[in-house]
Amino acid sequence: MILESWRVRFEPLQTVHFPELLKVKHDIVFEQDEAMDFDQEVAFIELTDLLKGRRHGSGYPFAIIDKFTGDVIGTTAINNVPGCALQLELGKMIVSPGCSEGLSLDCRFLMLVYCFETLGVTRIEFQVFSNDKQERLLVQQLGARLEGYSKVAQRQQSAASNYLLKYSIVESEWERIKSSVSKQLEFERINEPEKAFKVVNPFSRN
Repeated sequence: MILESWRVRFEPLQTVHFPELLKVKHDIVFEQDEAMDFDQEVAFIELTDLLKGRRHGSGYPFAIIDKFTGDVIGTTAINNVPGCALQLELGKMIVSPGCSEGLSLDCRFLMLVYCFETLGVTRIEFQVFSNDKQERLLVQQLGARLEGYSKVAQRQQSAASNYLLKYSIVESEWERIKSSVSKQLEFERINEPEKAFKVVNPFSRN
């Protein structure tokens, strides 16, 4: 299964994508804290777990490809919601620190169009850790509603991430959200293409 917009292509995640995705994960850690060690083994296990999810039927992971450069710039997944046949969860999106908000929004919108209009789901769910400001803002920008929150398991907690926020978009809201986000993406594509979609080197001194 391949999903495409004018800017990105989603390909089924494969081990061939791992080297570039490990670099993306390294850059994310470096951007957050230059003194923080990057555990490549843990990052590799996380990517392998995504593939296991596809084999077990619990989710479908993608590699995100920049169509202009051919580079692998991130990964995400569409996951099943247990016991809910017409509901899906859009897993956390991991993208290069150089990706703009416009590109990230384009990726999420591509997934929503596929889920609502091809798969015919009635509800999309997002689960976001409380300290993940970037993901929270992206989900809110899409127009998702906060449904509630829950305490996360101790082993998943970090210093400021002990709550999991649950957002959703339901079928009755989709046309309004689709119209709003489409206009925003089209405006940015036409008027500010460099600002909206360019992938830059976040560590460049230029």
